[in-house]
Amino acid sequence: MNTPIIKDVPKGQQKCYKNRAGLKGAGVQLSFTEDQVNEYIKCSQNPIYFIRTYLKIVHIDHGLVPFNLYGYQEKFINTMHENSKTVLNTARQVGKTMCTAAYFIWYAVFHQNKDSAILANKGGTSYEIMNKIQTMYSHIPYWLQPGLIEWNKSTMVLENGSRVFCETTSANSIRGYSISLLLLDEFAFVPTNNAEMFFTSVYPTLSSGKNTKIIIASTPCGLNHFYKTYTEACEGRNGFVPVSVKWDSVPGRDDKWAADQRRVLGDAKFLQEHEADFQGSSNTLISSYYIKNMVYLTPIHSADNFDMLEAPIKDHLYMLTVDTSRGIGNDYSAFIVFDVTSTPYKTVGKYRCDHIAPLLFPSIIREIAQKYNEAYVLVETNDLGEQVVGILHNDLEYEHIIYADRDIISEWGKCGTPGVRTTTKTKRVGCQSLKSLVENSTIIISDFETIVEISTFVMIRQSYQADSECFDDLCMCLVMFGWLAQTQWFRDFTNVDIRQKMYAAEAMRLENSMVPFGFIELGQSDYHYEEEIITPDCVWINANESYQGFIQGRINDMNDF
Repeated sequence: MNTPIIKDVPKGQQKCYKNRAGLKGAGVQLSFTEDQVNEYIKCSQNPIYFIRTYLKIVHIDHGLVPFNLYGYQEKFINTMHENSKTVLNTARQVGKTMCTAAYFIWYAVFHQNKDSAILANKGGTSYEIMNKIQTMYSHIPYWLQPGLIEWNKSTMVLENGSRVFCETTSANSIRGYSISLLLLDEFAFVPTNNAEMFFTSVYPTLSSGKNTKIIIASTPCGLNHFYKTYTEACEGRNGFVPVSVKWDSVPGRDDKWAADQRRVLGDAKFLQEHEADFQGSSNTLISSYYIKNMVYLTPIHSADNFDMLEAPIKDHLYMLTVDTSRGIGNDYSAFIVFDVTSTPYKTVGKYRCDHIAPLLFPSIIREIAQKYNEAYVLVETNDLGEQVVGILHNDLEYEHIIYADRDIISEWGKCGTPGVRTTTKTKRVGCQSLKSLVENSTIIISDFETIVEISTFVMIRQSYQADSECFDDLCMCLVMFGWLAQTQWFRDFTNVDIRQKMYAAEAMRLENSMVPFGFIELGQSDYHYEEEIITPDCVWINANESYQGFIQGRINDMNDF
């Protein structure tokens, strides 16, 4: 069937919204032809047909042109149309904004009394999307438009009762609205605290609607809530349908184009911007290779800012490391629960809250520590941490507090003072120990927010700390555990010497890789030959001394050092 030829209303007969040519005002009565009625029905049932036939976009080279969708763009739109929750992970300049804007127009034109919201990381970004929507809408044939009631840079209200508006992503941006279609654009670039507040306060109510459509779209930018949403969608864990588009999906982009972009951007930026690959910050303490291979778990229980990844197990040994904030929203009071029964150690629980008062924090620490078999607790005592450990020790009389006096560690009252002060030395040692633990697979970190902090824990002025607009409270709990794990007290207490395991594994590797020496026959039966072997450090030893004995001696020397 051929597409009918539909003639628009002559301009002299158009009643325009506030004298704006081409924009139909409210209350205009039109007589539809049979072809127009059929065409309207066809458009209402098929967004792809409507977009291809009636929408125009501004091309950077050719000006105003029909919106001829590429194959992957049709996939975008069909996925949004057929599913209630969609997450788009895309390379730069693939037309995702144009596609979502076009779908918003179709949704508003052919639905009555529906609110559609565009939330972006910045006000300017959301206004730009609204501008694209209004530009496309203004070129729809006059007879196909619902009348306009309101039209400004942030809002478009149609006569059919539908509305489209834009805002920045925050906890209060759409509170109180009944949203039917929501776009979270460039969600990877929304500050972490804003994303957390949005998902905590708004998303549960919004996602409970039976007919609500939610679209999360972005180019990757680190390991954050967008990364979590997309990863869980790929694994079928959150109900979102994932769509990913890389640079080579766009017609006209070939290997030469990619090589030019890689030369200009560098490998890391090219992977993020054009391969839609999730990259952490640069200069992180933990190599990005190990960060990307960390697998986070969905908590088996979450309540009062505590996420339980594994329930306490009888006879297992647990430890908590604690970092304290002032409780006024600038950073977080946090602690991590570690299972140190055997290696690899595991993170089995996490507490993180930005508004808990230091006076109340010790009670929470004791409650969780008691549940985890009276876990041993190490508190960082800089600033308000000293108050926290004091309450835990003196008022709550919790016994399993770790004491520290420089590098000497003990239990309650044996020596030193409760907790540990983070100095340049302890932080440096803790960072290097943590790096070794992670990169030698001696610890398993499976909490999402902890992994996010690791991905932005970077070198700044000769020390590691959170990248700009990020947090490192959980990371500092890991650093304290790293410092604790390399102490003699920890090795004696857990009966596990991390370095010994690492050196033993390396020794076995070297021993297996060495070519065995043969015997030399000198023809003198009374000559006693002592075979000589070269160790990895080029030290000559007697063959009568066992290689494992030599390695053990070197380990003991290092421990004594």
